[in-house]
Amino acid sequence: MGDTSKLDVPKDAAVRSMCQELWKMREGLAAMGLHAHILDRVSDKLNEQALEIERYRSDRAYVLGHNDGWDAAMATGLPQTEGKT
Repeated sequence: MGDTSKLDVPKDAAVRSMCQELWKMREGLAAMGLHAHILDRVSDKLNEQALEIERYRSDRAYVLGHNDGWDAAMATGLPQTEGKT
């Protein structure tokens, strides 16, 4: 199989809606012979920030679970090894 490509489609419906509206504005301006580069940059930045927020939220659950597991393991009273020579 070939290489897969990363899809940068945010899961947040509000972000997707705003990106679609920006795309419509760009298309409308293009029909008039204009190209607003700022709309491209706004759309890219919006997608970038939405994906970063999603990544943070998905990692946060793992970190919390890992910390809870570590705390539970340390609470079991592991034997100390300081006095052994």
